[in-house]
Amino acid sequence: MRDLNHPKVDQNSREFQVWLSTIHTKWTKISYVSGLERFILWSKNNKKPYIITGYADLADISKSRIDRILEDYMLHLNGIITANSVRSAIAGIKSFLEYHEVDYSKSKLKKHTPKTTKSVGNQSYSTEDIQKMLSVTLSSPEDTARKNALILTLCSSGIRAGAIEELKVGHISSIQDCNMVIVYKDQNEEYVTFMSPEARSAFEKYLEIRKSKGEEITADSWAFINTRSNSSRFKNYTKFKPLDSITVLRLISIVIEKTNIQRKKVTSTRFNIQTVHGFRKFFNTKLNHAKVHPNDIEKLMGHQNGLKGLYYTPQSKDLFESYKQGLSSLLVSQMDREIAKTKHLQDELVKTETESHQKVEVLSQKLNDALSRISELESEIQIRQKVQQVRDVIVPKSKREKELETIICNLKMKLESKQTSQITLTHDEAYLQ
Repeated sequence: MRDLNHPKVDQNSREFQVWLSTIHTKWTKISYVSGLERFILWSKNNKKPYIITGYADLADISKSRIDRILEDYMLHLNGIITANSVRSAIAGIKSFLEYHEVDYSKSKLKKHTPKTTKSVGNQSYSTEDIQKMLSVTLSSPEDTARKNALILTLCSSGIRAGAIEELKVGHISSIQDCNMVIVYKDQNEEYVTFMSPEARSAFEKYLEIRKSKGEEITADSWAFINTRSNSSRFKNYTKFKPLDSITVLRLISIVIEKTNIQRKKVTSTRFNIQTVHGFRKFFNTKLNHAKVHPNDIEKLMGHQNGLKGLYYTPQSKDLFESYKQGLSSLLVSQMDREIAKTKHLQDELVKTETESHQKVEVLSQKLNDALSRISELESEIQIRQKVQQVRDVIVPKSKREKELETIICNLKMKLESKQTSQITLTHDEAYLQ
């Protein structure tokens, strides 16, 4: 990608400025302008009617002319870049033409656009590869320290090279023996990831070297700087540009050339391990091997992950627990890996003992509750038994009183009927005797 500050095609025209103002994402701007600029420069290297003099000319071009130029440009692209790269190469051209309502054949352009193919360069660096990179010594202690801090930051946090350019010292804070990194701070794409202890140590060493040369490090200082002032002594951090993605790519390429890392060429311009993105692949692969939850991996890499990512919003401390699960795999130093594994096992042991103790306490409480309930039930049973005994005594007496009342009533009725004085003894009278 070209720097917007150093264009090769004049960008002062109104047609370019009004179109550019409609693109709000920095990296989309860079990609679109780069592709559009290459298109115009290509046209200038051809004979009429292909020559496009600038953005104003392109905004007022005729349909027949632009269709012919686009057809030949697509033939040109299909011969020099991969099928998967063609779409991004013409995205800026389409955006510019559509904004200015330039009539062109979309169907023809679509037919000339090749189908995407299986992606290449999807392998990751190995731990041994990164060890070799760290062993490389550059021209100065500062460059070597920056290189080591950069490589360890990339492989232990999984951040993109483009995010390095926007990373400030204030976006990095300590958490236990690691660092927490806020990527794309205050943007819609903001997310949190972490740096390993060895990455933290290398970064602190890099900052100390910058301080020793006179740079005043503040929260607003760039985490990784690119250019220096003419003076051998640092004067003010605002004079230094952040390390941009192009410089990151060049720096890693130089380091790889100084090692015997084996990368296979899968196309004329691509390797099975991408120069910078290979660190991000390393991060993803190691966390997956450590069986970190896939949703947490997506969050740590800044992926939205569809609806799952929209509704799954873990706290930073929860993400850090998941990160620690795969930390030993992310470490490059053999000794650090063994130390991390031992520490992880100790933490797991303490966690298991704590959980076991908590379970015992819960079960003990449940047992005490059960015994208390049993005691209460026994008391209730005793009370019920006493009530029943009382009832057994009272109920029979009540029945006898009713029987006596009935007999007395019957005798009264007989007396009132003035029957003969000789009354035959009835069953009721016998009962009374």
